[in-house]
Amino acid sequence: MPRFLRRTTMVAAGIALAAITGCSTGPDGGSPDPPCGGTPASRAELGVSNTDWAPDAATFTTSGGTLYVTVHDLARGSLISGPKGSQVNVYIGSADTPPRLDAHQNVTPLGWKVVVAEDHYQPIELPAGRYWLLVGYPAKTDLLSCTPGAVTGTPTPHRFPPAPSSRPS
Repeated sequence: MPRFLRRTTMVAAGIALAAITGCSTGPDGGSPDPPCGGTPASRAELGVSNTDWAPDAATFTTSGGTLYVTVHDLARGSLISGPKGSQVNVYIGSADTPPRLDAHQNVTPLGWKVVVAEDHYQPIELPAGRYWLLVGYPAKTDLLSCTPGAVTGTPTPHRFPPAPSSRPS
């Protein structure tokens, strides 16, 4: 196989793998500067989350307004792990309807999807309510607010690997 075809094949495989895992790199993953002048008034530490664990998602409650999503400690050392600073998809939906994966491995029912770079802060506007949160790649997730008491949360029931019953048949 010619050299350029090998490179093209490897690049295409890497792009496909990133699309499948929800992990990507790029410039739109939020700001590296902590919000609220570095001292958020409220914080919900949601633990490690992953879409494979649907319907067991982290949950949080907010009084509404601007929240900042941050992911850190992405799983490393596997074929699908990205470089430091990789971006992941964060999925959010109403806690009234638990998340599930459809036949195409898409998270449903989906309210919001944000792309967050590791160790960056991505703002999202949410109305007051109770929500679930999943991440497209195993990572610890925190939500921050500049408003006191604006966000509280319950971490994902941590288990690894995900239970086979959580995947669609």
